[in-house]
Amino acid sequence: MKEIWKKHKKLIVIAVVAVVVVAFFFNPFKGSGNSDLMVQTTVLAKQDLSKTVEVTGLVESADSMKVTSSLAAYEMQTINVKAGDKVEAGQVLGTVDVEDLLLDVQKAEASLNINDQTTGLTLNSTQQEYEDFKADLENNMNSSINNAQTNVDNALTTLNDAKKAYNEALEDMDQGENETIKKAQKAVDNARKAYRDASDTSDSYDLDNLKSELSEALAALAAAEAAKQPTKALEMQVSALQSQISAASSLKGSSDSAYDAYKEAKDALADAVKAADKQLESYLDAVDKAQTAYDNAEKNLTIAKRNAQQQLKTYEDSLTKTQLSASDPSRQIELQKLKKQLNEAEITAPISGTVTAVNVEVGDKASGVLFVIENADALKINTAIKEYDLMSVQNGMKAIISADAIPNEKYNGKVSFIAPAAKKAADGSTKSGSSSVEFESEIDVTDTKTDLRIGMNAKVNIIVEEKKGALAVPYDAVITDVDGTSYIYVAQQDGNKYTAKKVIVTIGMETDFLLEVISDELQEGDIVITSPQGVSEGATVLLG
Repeated sequence: MKEIWKKHKKLIVIAVVAVVVVAFFFNPFKGSGNSDLMVQTTVLAKQDLSKTVEVTGLVESADSMKVTSSLAAYEMQTINVKAGDKVEAGQVLGTVDVEDLLLDVQKAEASLNINDQTTGLTLNSTQQEYEDFKADLENNMNSSINNAQTNVDNALTTLNDAKKAYNEALEDMDQGENETIKKAQKAVDNARKAYRDASDTSDSYDLDNLKSELSEALAALAAAEAAKQPTKALEMQVSALQSQISAASSLKGSSDSAYDAYKEAKDALADAVKAADKQLESYLDAVDKAQTAYDNAEKNLTIAKRNAQQQLKTYEDSLTKTQLSASDPSRQIELQKLKKQLNEAEITAPISGTVTAVNVEVGDKASGVLFVIENADALKINTAIKEYDLMSVQNGMKAIISADAIPNEKYNGKVSFIAPAAKKAADGSTKSGSSSVEFESEIDVTDTKTDLRIGMNAKVNIIVEEKKGALAVPYDAVITDVDGTSYIYVAQQDGNKYTAKKVIVTIGMETDFLLEVISDELQEGDIVITSPQGVSEGATVLLG
């Protein structure tokens, strides 16, 4: 606003200068010898200056309550107030028809009672299951664990028996105490001896030689018989040789039989050794199988114990869950909530004030905002501060409030709220453009009694700077050279005339219409020329 006024001021000054120049050349009194310049003046005096930011807004209640009901699903039964009525805090504004709610309360009570009984039975049953199972574990009476332990014991016994049988068989093998092998070895030894004896006896006869001798004797016998010679001696020789051959052949057969028996005994011994080795392998296989069975039994025992602990944990969790369910307050809370709602059938005023809106009728659902109550004695102005004024305004700054509906009246206020972010556009984005960016703000009306009414349009001047007892002049009285030097003209009396004196000043506080001027040469009562166009140092002026 100040920048706009300055631009206007410069235009006005230029226009005034032009008028003065024209007046100087076309002054009808110029030729008469009267060269005194008529000027406008003001008497310099100390003033209270204030710099303000002007905003507009609506008068609202600083203490406003929207009354709702927790019984949105039920219908209004009575409405006791209308817009404009004044009410006190706690006063009944209306009532809700709670006949159905009362039935809901009774239903919830019955359901809670049944749930308590059912939960109690379940709790007792779960408690007993848990305690029984735990007692069985502590007293080593768990059937699954006991069965698994029995299987472990049996498997261990079988394993030990298998190891024992294997070790005994191995020891017998190592010490040559295997009975089957011993018997087979003895048979081999006997057969070997019999074969050797038979072989030694058989070797005492030369069967081939005997057979040769027999052939010769038979030939000699045949020749003797042919020659009709005596044959008795030859016959006896043949008979003896035949007897010897028969005996030798018999001994040869006995030797062969003994050899065959010896071979069979050796084969039987080999079979016995193989059978013993196979038996030893079977014992070792039995040990391996027994070891595997024992390891599996141990694993099953571990699993049985772990399963038992898990089952105990399951029983414990079930018991805990049942206990929690039994102590679950949700149903009780729901019942209390219904009873609380039942007690809220009467809708009361939360604050004292004036009813400014009644948004419901008898028979309507008690949903949404039912009533609006506002304190008409505590007011605020809901407004917005432009972006370029924002940095000048702070919370707590004093403000002057006025309204067109109440002419010639002004009220005191103060800034109570400035939004941290700019107002949003309809799509939720921040508005752009310096002319449209605004920050929502609130101005509290600090006067206790005013003629302001809720909903009125109000104008607020926020005092952003003020100074007491400052020497100030209108903007037009100050001239600033191109080098930035500012000065004013003071009309000083010189006998019966006034002359202009140039006084260099420092500009202090600026308001919309006045500038504070600071100089040791100024004092209250000085006559300041407010239309300095055409005035120069020492010029005679006429006071207008």
